[in-house]
Amino acid sequence: MDPMASRESSSSSCSFSVPCKCSTLGRVILDSARLGMTLDPATVPSMQQGTRTFSVLALALEDGSIHLINATNGQAICKSDQLKVKADGTRVDVVSMCFDSGANYLGVLTVDGDVAVFELKYGLVASTTSSSDTTAGTGGNSKINNTFGMGLKQERPEKKLFDSFLSRLAGDDRGGRIGGGGGGMGILLGDGGASNAVDGNIGAQELPLMATVGRQGVNDSDEDNENNNITSTDATTFSLCLIQPVSVARFTYKTHGSNIIGTCLAIDPAYRCKKEKGIIAGFSDGRLIYTKRSAHGGVAADDRGFGGVMGSLLQPKRYDLDLYQSVGVSGIEAVAWRGSLLSWADESGIKIFDIEKMSRIAHIDRPSGARASLYPHISSLSPTLVFERSDSLLICWGDCLMNMAIVNKSRTGSGDIDVNGKSGSRMTVRCEMAWEMDCVGCGVQPIDDEFVAVLGLSSATSSGDGLEDEDGKDLNRNENENDPIDSLGQYFVELQIIKRSDGSMISSDVLPLAVNDLSKITKPSTKDIVLASSFCTPRMEDTAEADGEDAMVEESTEVDIQNIIMSTMVSSIKEEQPKNVFTDQHMKWNMNGYRRAIFDDYYQQDDTEQESCVSSVSSDDSDDYTFLFRPNKTTPCSTKMLTNIPNMIVRSRDDLVLAQFRDVDDAIDHAQLTRKYGLVLRYGLNHRQMLRRHSLQTVIEDYLNAVLNPSETLEDYESPRLLSIRRLNIAAKAAPILIGGNIELWERWVNEFSTIPGGLLILRPHVPVRDPKLSPQIYNSFLQKMFSEIAEMLSKETAGSKHDTEYIHSNAVDLFLAAVRAWGTSSSLRDRIKLHQKFLEGNMSRSNKSEEQIRLLCEAESALANRMQQSATIYLQLDPSIAQGTRDNSDYFLSSVLPPTGPTYDCLFDLRTMQTFFTKELNKMKSSKDDNRFHSTKLAILETLSDLYYIDGDTRNALLSYLVVGSEYAIDILEDMSNTALQQVLKDDVSVFSDSKLNCRFKHVLTFIQSAELHKLLTDPEAIGSLKVPPIVSLICLVGLQNAGPFIVDHCVLPDSKGYSSQVGRGAICFPIHMVANQLKNYPKLLLWLLHNILVNRPEIYVNFPNTAVPPTTVTKLHKAHFDLLVAFDDKSYVPDRRLSDILSFEEIRKESSMLKFLKAALPHGGIRSDDVRKTLEWHRRGKKDVSDKVELSNFKVLFPHLFAHELAYVIERSSKGSEEDSREVLLLYLEGVVSLPHAVEYAERNLPHSSILWDTLVSFCLDPNQSGGEGSSSLDGKLFGSLMEVAARSGANLAHLVSKIPKNMRIDGIRHRLVAAISDYQTKLKLHENTFQIISSDKIDLLREHCHRSRRGTRVDLYSSRQDLIPDTHKDEDTIEIILKPWKEGKARLASKRQMRQSRNIGVVKSYYDIGMNLPSSLEIQ
Repeated sequence: MDPMASRESSSSSCSFSVPCKCSTLGRVILDSARLGMTLDPATVPSMQQGTRTFSVLALALEDGSIHLINATNGQAICKSDQLKVKADGTRVDVVSMCFDSGANYLGVLTVDGDVAVFELKYGLVASTTSSSDTTAGTGGNSKINNTFGMGLKQERPEKKLFDSFLSRLAGDDRGGRIGGGGGGMGILLGDGGASNAVDGNIGAQELPLMATVGRQGVNDSDEDNENNNITSTDATTFSLCLIQPVSVARFTYKTHGSNIIGTCLAIDPAYRCKKEKGIIAGFSDGRLIYTKRSAHGGVAADDRGFGGVMGSLLQPKRYDLDLYQSVGVSGIEAVAWRGSLLSWADESGIKIFDIEKMSRIAHIDRPSGARASLYPHISSLSPTLVFERSDSLLICWGDCLMNMAIVNKSRTGSGDIDVNGKSGSRMTVRCEMAWEMDCVGCGVQPIDDEFVAVLGLSSATSSGDGLEDEDGKDLNRNENENDPIDSLGQYFVELQIIKRSDGSMISSDVLPLAVNDLSKITKPSTKDIVLASSFCTPRMEDTAEADGEDAMVEESTEVDIQNIIMSTMVSSIKEEQPKNVFTDQHMKWNMNGYRRAIFDDYYQQDDTEQESCVSSVSSDDSDDYTFLFRPNKTTPCSTKMLTNIPNMIVRSRDDLVLAQFRDVDDAIDHAQLTRKYGLVLRYGLNHRQMLRRHSLQTVIEDYLNAVLNPSETLEDYESPRLLSIRRLNIAAKAAPILIGGNIELWERWVNEFSTIPGGLLILRPHVPVRDPKLSPQIYNSFLQKMFSEIAEMLSKETAGSKHDTEYIHSNAVDLFLAAVRAWGTSSSLRDRIKLHQKFLEGNMSRSNKSEEQIRLLCEAESALANRMQQSATIYLQLDPSIAQGTRDNSDYFLSSVLPPTGPTYDCLFDLRTMQTFFTKELNKMKSSKDDNRFHSTKLAILETLSDLYYIDGDTRNALLSYLVVGSEYAIDILEDMSNTALQQVLKDDVSVFSDSKLNCRFKHVLTFIQSAELHKLLTDPEAIGSLKVPPIVSLICLVGLQNAGPFIVDHCVLPDSKGYSSQVGRGAICFPIHMVANQLKNYPKLLLWLLHNILVNRPEIYVNFPNTAVPPTTVTKLHKAHFDLLVAFDDKSYVPDRRLSDILSFEEIRKESSMLKFLKAALPHGGIRSDDVRKTLEWHRRGKKDVSDKVELSNFKVLFPHLFAHELAYVIERSSKGSEEDSREVLLLYLEGVVSLPHAVEYAERNLPHSSILWDTLVSFCLDPNQSGGEGSSSLDGKLFGSLMEVAARSGANLAHLVSKIPKNMRIDGIRHRLVAAISDYQTKLKLHENTFQIISSDKIDLLREHCHRSRRGTRVDLYSSRQDLIPDTHKDEDTIEIILKPWKEGKARLASKRQMRQSRNIGVVKSYYDIGMNLPSSLEIQ
């Protein structure tokens, strides 16, 4: 992108009505601190502390008038009659002008050698303008033709101003008086506001908005090139103005009447600071005159001066010095002055001179490409000399571009002695750059330390050399070479940017300069086309410029007298403070950095980012809208670099172009033309302080409109596009960044999103809840509109769209409910977090799906953190941390914020209004005939009402709403859930559970019931009557079997248990088992499932009864119902998937069916009798349900031999009288029904009375192929018998007896290995028994020995002594202990008599141990 394109937004031009002869550029620095002292503070709110810098352009026209304009915006700052070279206003022909440093003085040279030096004083004029009337900077689209016309067409608003008293003394006496103020008013105003009166009608004191600052040349401040017209709607605009100029000096060189004319002029950059004013003038005869004058204006009469009344008394002293005289006939063509260095050019070349030491430094020959003979269509080639730094000279002459560095070298030789006879340093010149250009240079200006700007004349026919027509004529040749118009048409003015290091041209712009009178066109001259830059203006010595900077900083800051005194006392007197080093303007700026900061970041992105921002017909976006959510890669750039950009002035005889580098406004204009509003916002946010023509608010609105309306950003040839969810997400995510805390804008964009389907659902997470907090009406409207949109989606449900409805419910409804919960009270969010945490902590060990609960917990924690921490500090912040990252489920129970304590009342919406709204919506659903159509919507309303009740703290109604939701779900899922429960009972396997996602989302309701102690509501008759299904069934349908089962079973109790009866009055936290069963009586599958779970998990309330020997009647009735349900839901199609020869594992042998478990546990309690059970099972095996006592079983054949075989065998074995017939029947049930040899062998071993008979029957069954069910093809096939032998060996049966029963010629595969294995197992078992017996015997002996050892430690003691030592035995192997006896007081006499009797019998008998009588009723203490 060209940084200096010739667009109207980056340049302004005007054409002169009178041709322009010469021009010069200077820079004015005004101190805002001093301006603010004279300006009304109420009218200048935009004045800032520091300095304000302006570029002033002086123009001299052919009519002799001199004009000063603001080079930044083209506004005139003075009237043309205020600057007169001659006091009488005689027309003069000005050939050269020059400012000093700071543009405080302007020197003018005429053709006749007349010189005038004007002192200029500046001020600011303020005016209130609207945004439609003013255009800031140079970015306006309109040309400034109205500024000029016969000179300058635009007039100043002020009246004609008078000259100062000093001007009148110097000879410029116009007469007239200052109205009402007296003639001395100009002297009184002096430097602070000289001559502010107008036309004798308004005194100076009546112009408070004008102020002046006289400042010596200093460097630009940090706010260089700041736009001077700070425009806004009805804002105060400050413009630079010139207070009455003072003619300081008018004198002439003696050239009148001769052919010698003046050619160039330069005044000392330090003209204001020095007492002796220096002026350099060049003439056509080759003379270069150096004039020194004193401080006062005017000259003596004999010097042809223009003295006034007292001119003879106040004439300054002046002497002229011929500094140089050329040898040839050519004159001085150009002169440049900076500090002590002076440079001029004539036909021979370029000279560099030290004017302080009056010594020559170097002579540079005229370049070979700077000869006019090489360019016949150009009248003259004038050189351009520019001191870009104090030690660097830029030269542009012809097609040659050079840069000369002035180096100060120390003198080392003895002959190196200066003019004063002293040795020291000498200055040399080194060429650092020399390039041949493809144009004829008219001017050169520095841009930065890498690039320079060159204005040149380029040939329009250079690219077409060698082209001929059919006749062989040169197409590029002009037939009429004398035609001036055709001659000028062969060249065009081009502004080029050239790289210093390699001379390459990085950009070029053709400037279409206007020509007023074509009839007067001659050959172009490089002197008539001038390039000036605000970066290159007259400068003093670097030290003086640095001192001026320090002084400016000191005056713009507050003075701390105490610190100054303290620092003076502490520091040494001779201590030297470090001085600042002056740096030229172009050295502080970098064009590449500016381009990267403003433009090139967009084009230097990664390839992955370019895919989303490059315009393409096939891409979804034509611009990069997601830059807000990525790290800001904008190159850091100082404010000085962004605001202190050079102003380039291109002037010809008839036209003037004020150009500058494209700024942010230009970049925004270009992006808007291409409809890249993402790029527009990027420019605006990165450089918001540089916006002048555009408003950041407008840029933000354009961005959001472009994202939400993709068709508006398309080109004409592109087809319309629909708004995608991705773009909607971008707009919603960008809203808090771009809107911030503006409540009005939030309300507006919420309404805008509400017009987009799904817009509110996506915007909801980004709506502010704390900073700022919107009005409750906005949140109410937000929720109502969101629900209406969801209800419309759910109402379009058809019979085949069940999957779509579930998707909508799991996404749209979840998002809506998340909004309701997040915008409720903070305390409800805190309680909800605790609820989910408690549920997850209690179910971590279970194989339970917790993803949905983790999602709800994370959702609640995020909402609470948002309520506690949300802030508008992200406003206009390009920070990737605003992007919400994904949450790790491993820390789902951790809260990132400190929750509030106690109940809060900070609900964002109106709770009562929302409850009323949803209650009305629910009543509409109930009254609708087409109830099935609104079934999904009704569920969403009920769930919303439950959340609203929970937020309000009404736990009873909240749970009741949840149960209503479960009863609504029962319409669709109850049948499937009942079948699942039955399969779990029959298979005795919990893996058959597969709860839906809808069940998973309500698992926390169980924890809610426990924490709020709402168990009684599940058995409340009122709740039962208000629901379509019983509360227990609703709860099962709501949370699923996997969660409801453990909850109900864990809280079931016996009807007359103390745990229930003691809590009936205050709300029981348990369910009597008969009440739960009573609710499930109409749902037999669920009742069977519940009773089975109670049997397995809570046997103490169903079959064990630890506190009573007689079971309650209600429980025994449940046993009967349980048995009937097991029989009713039998599986007649069950066939074992094994053969009799298959040997079951120990796990398979121990596995019991649900019926067998129940029979083993319930038969002992009498609720069901064994005979009744046997009879019922036998009839069901025969396919009969209605059992009659008069019908014999033998009349019916067994139709289902495998049905209840094991259970029947158990009942017969338990209830029979031990008859041989029953024993055979049980054996056959194991063999034919259960199809299990291990069960048959165990029964044969267990039934001792008939063991031999059963073994014979078992052997015969295994040897008979017909009875064995076809296990073998013949009697010689011993596969089944071999299995029998293996099972018998494993159970410890008599294996020898079985071997003796093997028929001859029977083939038993692996019989040898089986016998060896059986014998080995028997031996192993035998060894185990023997070793066990030895261990037991050894333990017995050790225990007896220990017992004997302990029994020998006893001894008798004296019962009547309070302390008595133990009588040692004959073995002195242990220490003695003391025993204190406290006898029973009431038996003291009886014990004493017995003791006397024992002593009388045992006198003289020595025993090794004593019996102390442990049966005595006394307490024993051992110390």
